[in-house]
Amino acid sequence: MNATLNLPEVEENGLTASQVRACEESGQTNAVKSTTSRSILDIVRANVFTLFNGIIFAAMVLVLITGSWKDAVFGFVILINTGIGIVTELKAKRTLDRLSILVTSDYAVRRDGENTEVPSRDIVLGDLLWIRSGEQVPADAQVLSSYGLELDESMLTGESRTVRKEDGDQVYSGSTAVSGVALARVNAVGEHSYAATLTAQAKVYKKTVSDLNKGINTILKFMTFLVVPLCVLLVWSQMRTVGGWNAAIASGEWRQAIVSAVAGVVGMIPEGLVLLTSLNFAVAAMRLARKNTLVQELESVETLARVDCLNLDKTGTITDGGIMFDRLVMLERMDGDDRVESAATQALYDLSNEEQPNGTGQAVLDGLGERGYHAGPVRARVPFSSARKWSAIVTPAAAAETESAADREPPTV
Repeated sequence: MNATLNLPEVEENGLTASQVRACEESGQTNAVKSTTSRSILDIVRANVFTLFNGIIFAAMVLVLITGSWKDAVFGFVILINTGIGIVTELKAKRTLDRLSILVTSDYAVRRDGENTEVPSRDIVLGDLLWIRSGEQVPADAQVLSSYGLELDESMLTGESRTVRKEDGDQVYSGSTAVSGVALARVNAVGEHSYAATLTAQAKVYKKTVSDLNKGINTILKFMTFLVVPLCVLLVWSQMRTVGGWNAAIASGEWRQAIVSAVAGVVGMIPEGLVLLTSLNFAVAAMRLARKNTLVQELESVETLARVDCLNLDKTGTITDGGIMFDRLVMLERMDGDDRVESAATQALYDLSNEEQPNGTGQAVLDGLGERGYHAGPVRARVPFSSARKWSAIVTPAAAAETESAADREPPTV
């Protein structure tokens, strides 16, 4: 066994090199494609080909045909409105592509009777995987031999309490080993693992229904049926004013007639309302981004604005699952004595100040450290054990008092 990995002795040999190559050739590896359900082309198409852009673009083309490009400046509303939507949704796509529950790291596997470390993406189906304390489980597996393994499955289930795993139990990718070690056989990798399934569900694109945009589109649909005959009527009236089509074409007055007709029609389209709505959505999305909130689509801001109450589940899934030190409550017979409370608080700090404190110990160190407490002199230490359910320290003062009491006692005959 490779002693540098500090792992227990086992009889299992694991996969051979030829079996690993066969799994890699068949695609049974732990590599996961980080793509969303919405491509860049879909985002561009959804923001470019809208009813509003179609109406404004058609009007701009008519004006450009006349050669009066200065009168077609209103067409920049298309670029601004489309650009806001594309940029915002591309940022959301980039964030989703990077979204992953699993942390990329190296893991110990047993192959050909030897323990070796490989990247998480190189783990294959059927590998014998060592799950060690402090590591995240990279793939679904079944425990073959457990040496006190306890897992934190809060990221998957929302339950913050650790779960002890015995031989034969199933472990899922995304959970974290908080203590112990285990040898497990991988039975699901890559896109078939539990964590990859959760990540894929988070990346699924769902069309947001915006009542505000729905109302604007209803107005635009009504205007479409009204604008076309109105535009024809305005052009016809302009032609009659200049003496008919032949006279308008001969004198070039047809250009001004079309520009005037388009100006009358465009003035009826709520361009400012559409642009103002997009700008408000974009500003709201940027503010939410500063709060680490992902906005996949601009219209989802309106949905959030209609929320009256937000319910969160148990600690661990939406929240970070951390704990904080609040206060130390003294027993009634000791309450009110500042010296005793200060000594007890210092003792609590020293008890938690181990080489590798657990989550509770680290919370105590952080909380008391902010209140000015520092490590005191510790002469001896008995680490915490779940079997005896206590830990202890010996301070120089306590040791001196014990030695003094022992000196005062008469020798036993």
